[in-house]
Amino acid sequence: MKNSKKALLIGGGVALAVVIVAIALILILGGNGQTNKDIIYSYTTEAGTPVEPSVYSLNDELVVRFANDVDIDALICKVGSHKIKIVVDGMSYNVTLKVQDTVAPTAKPVNMVYKMNTVPNAADFVTDIEDFTAVTYSFEHSPNMSVKGKQNVTVSVTDEGGNKSSYNAITYITESHVVPEWELGTAFPEISNNDTTIAFSYV
Repeated sequence: MKNSKKALLIGGGVALAVVIVAIALILILGGNGQTNKDIIYSYTTEAGTPVEPSVYSLNDELVVRFANDVDIDALICKVGSHKIKIVVDGMSYNVTLKVQDTVAPTAKPVNMVYKMNTVPNAADFVTDIEDFTAVTYSFEHSPNMSVKGKQNVTVSVTDEGGNKSSYNAITYITESHVVPEWELGTAFPEISNNDTTIAFSYV
């Protein structure tokens, strides 16, 4: 009787081990018996570059698509490592999409008119920003808002990848937002960025 119980326990343990191994294989292989050699489990791309589901397959005969909950267009514009799912011949696989950003943003500088003792916004001095990821703005050289007259400013635009571009512009600090007409032409001091606009925006 004791031997029967022992045999039963051993048999149950073996069965449990088989189940655990089967579950592990399902998790590793994606649940469809597809071998690892057919799937690329990690893919790296530059931000904003379109990604097709086929990049995850080494077998041209496989039918690959992104799972329905994968917004690939949004993910390629967000720097980082993203866990996503692909569907291969009807079965789901967990894969990774790594998005890097190595290209600095571009923009055009804008001259600004501010009233004295107001708070300047670095974002006001640039327009037409082009980058596939979110950007932030900061002053490298900020204006002294307590001093009336023309001042040079330098603004940095930085993206999620840490890439930075800098732009020079002019601000005119006034008491009443009124700038003499002659000040709006070629009388402005030259600065290093030739793309700086002559027109002014008022804040």
